Amino acid sequence: MGRSVRQKRKARSSRPVVKQSNNRRRPVNPTGNAIIAENWDKEQTLSQNYRRLGLMNRLKVPTGGIERLGTDAVKERAAVNSKTDAPIEHYIDPFNKTANEILGDKRKAPANASSSTVTSSSNTIREVRVERDASGRIVRVLGDAAPAHNPLNDLLNDLEDDEEADAAEAAEAAAKTYEEWGGIEDAPKKGKKGKTGDATGKPATPVVAALEHLANRPVGPKHVRHQSQAERAWLQTLVDHYGETDPSDSTLAAMAFDRRRNPFQRTANDIRRRLATFRAEGGAVGVKV
Repeated sequence: MGRSVRQKRKARSSRPVVKQSNNRRRPVNPTGNAIIAENWDKEQTLSQNYRRLGLMNRLKVPTGGIERLGTDAVKERAAVNSKTDAPIEHYIDPFNKTANEILGDKRKAPANASSSTVTSSSNTIREVRVERDASGRIVRVLGDAAPAHNPLNDLLNDLEDDEEADAAEAAEAAAKTYEEWGGIEDAPKKGKKGKTGDATGKPATPVVAALEHLANRPVGPKHVRHQSQAERAWLQTLVDHYGETDPSDSTLAAMAFDRRRNPFQRTANDIRRRLATFRAEGGAVGVKV
């Protein structure tokens, strides 16, 4: 079969074929640091490489999921299975009168319940917080105060009070556990766990140790820049015309606006710095013409 009309028209068209490149599948080639490039594994992603090297690929809080690998995944899966496979004991609702009448006093609450039900002289059931010892016996009742005023015998009145109390306790606990952020520490204290190390302050991986050693190297002497012959000839032209190597602000402004002798439009401050270097290297004082 011959080519279709659309294929012929596309062949005659001057517009190039659009090719979409998928940069996400292109392997990352680190060129910023020689230590990281030497220990880079092209078969792994950027996050996996940084995690293996003991580094962080981003300083912000992670917004997506976290990849679980090795023992972490096994522990998490075992914890989920233990919760789902745990035997559930039969629990009777204290407000269900039909079930209470059938079972009588044979109600049994879950073993891990944090509250217990007690019956007062008026046969009203309410929940209180109790403290138990190691054997499970009730030692004392926490917050055993008089019941709230409930003239209409509303069954949800106690639940609303418990929600308010729980919210107040949660706010108080959050205020106690809140710590103000003090910034990024430069160096971990002795015996304190560092950002990328263990409790002794040592680096977590050899790559981190090499990077810290590279960052702690002493800075070498500052490179002194020397002016070229062309630059010195240009500055000598300005000095010969304006007659001083240490000009005032008005003279520097005139040099900056001189289109003939300042073709590159250097600013007044730039000319001042260049004249200071020119004067330090023994520049000659010209005569104003």
